[in-house]
Amino acid sequence: MPGHNHGRVRTAFTLIELLVVIAIIAVLIGLLVPAVQKVREAASRIKCVNNLKQIALAAHNYHDSYSAFPMASSGGRYSYNSPFVPLLPYLEQDNLYKQGYASSPNFGNNGPNSPGATPLSIVVCPSDSLPTPPVVRWPGTNNYFGVTSYRGNTSGRNAFDPAWGLDGIFLPAWLGATPVRILDITDGTSGTILFGEYSNLDRNWPGYASLLGSTDLPFPLLTSAWNGDTFNPFGVGYYPLNSKLPPVPADPLTASIYVYSREYAYGSSHPGGANFAFCDGSVRFLTDAAAGTPGGLLSKLSTRAGGEVIDGSAF
Repeated sequence: MPGHNHGRVRTAFTLIELLVVIAIIAVLIGLLVPAVQKVREAASRIKCVNNLKQIALAAHNYHDSYSAFPMASSGGRYSYNSPFVPLLPYLEQDNLYKQGYASSPNFGNNGPNSPGATPLSIVVCPSDSLPTPPVVRWPGTNNYFGVTSYRGNTSGRNAFDPAWGLDGIFLPAWLGATPVRILDITDGTSGTILFGEYSNLDRNWPGYASLLGSTDLPFPLLTSAWNGDTFNPFGVGYYPLNSKLPPVPADPLTASIYVYSREYAYGSSHPGGANFAFCDGSVRFLTDAAAGTPGGLLSKLSTRAGGEVIDGSAF
């Protein structure tokens, strides 16, 4: 009727209301993203622990068959350069093992379908910075390499120590070492590392690669091929856990020394430390703080018969 006021029906948000809704959504997303990241990291860490348990079990099954753990590298006609190779039959990869030795003594890398280029999820931590699938090509060649996030314990000593490579579990044959038996682990299986994690991420590597004349070389190809056909994947406990390359030095010699220690230092992409499988089959998380300085706790846990007294509550 004329003269009467009719109520107006709103059909849209006001600008202020819209801004408030956007702000609320932003806050919710800000709360949700860290939670999702934590869930993903928790799942990755569980998968990593399970991988290490399976690898440790494979090593013990190998020991049951041969009365000793495998070498880190062997000699002879059918040689290998990584303990993962002799463990393949015990990691449900018997066909790959046979295929590799049928094609060549060193798991030849003549293309993406060669045995050594096979991606093995059990030797890769989901948190590690590796491609999917975990295979890397050597630049300018047709050589492909399956890569790993783990290392067998080779030594707890500095590379310049005469006992380097003779005091761990997986030893290189070219040092004149012999296979290690459980009876040789006089420090105790619960206090001696069997396998540990390795981080394939180092943000300073491109600068080092350029200085050393290897501009396009992916960092994982240094020592992370699971078959050892680039360089041996040794684990050395002397170096601090989660060591990273420092800023690029001016001269190649100093850079090479830094790279050498980084190649064999344990580490991970898990916050605050890394997972380790011990010789008793257990898997424990060792923190950066507990690992300490060069020659510290991590070094002592990497020698099988060093006679060190280790407080079990420290890790």
